[in-house]
Amino acid sequence: MEKNKYKTEQDFVDVVAYTFSKHFKVNLEVWSKCKNGRIDILLNYKDTYYFGVECKQPNSKRGEEIGEYVKQAIRYTKYEFEIEKGIFKRVPIFICPALSYHYFILNDLTVEIEGKKFHKDRHDENFSHHSFNGFLGVFGVGEVRKSRNGYYFSVSNSTIWKSDSLWINGKKTNEETGIIEVNYVKLEKKLSL
Repeated sequence: MEKNKYKTEQDFVDVVAYTFSKHFKVNLEVWSKCKNGRIDILLNYKDTYYFGVECKQPNSKRGEEIGEYVKQAIRYTKYEFEIEKGIFKRVPIFICPALSYHYFILNDLTVEIEGKKFHKDRHDENFSHHSFNGFLGVFGVGEVRKSRNGYYFSVSNSTIWKSDSLWINGKKTNEETGIIEVNYVKLEKKLSL
């Protein structure tokens, strides 16, 4: 994801919502039952699985901005959102863009070139695990992460839903697009949904 590519946060939300519309029913700006929060995108997959996605414009965020972003997502994990007319439910919350890799790296190697230090993350950008994803998972928050040919929803380094076959250790898996039922059930229990 290119930083500063979008003029406004709404531009980013619109592009993300359009991308999601290929696989989900998409509702924008859905208020919580308590009226204390409004999730940017509420996704419905096969009228069974629901996901809330909180978006922020991908740009160079300061530490406090990242903290507020995460704090908002954590707060939303406690709220019920209207999944259907008059029906409210707590849903898994994911942030987009992901903070893993582009904002936080797990420094595996530091190299100095011409007096400047460069750091290498433990995993490449499309690897299905990242330490910061695990960190967020402790608070019940996941990320929408980029894969080689699409995207996936990940909490605590467990893929909950994916738009294409995942690549693990450089090899493409044969899994189809959609929900990873066993991981979704574990997430429901973890979040007490």
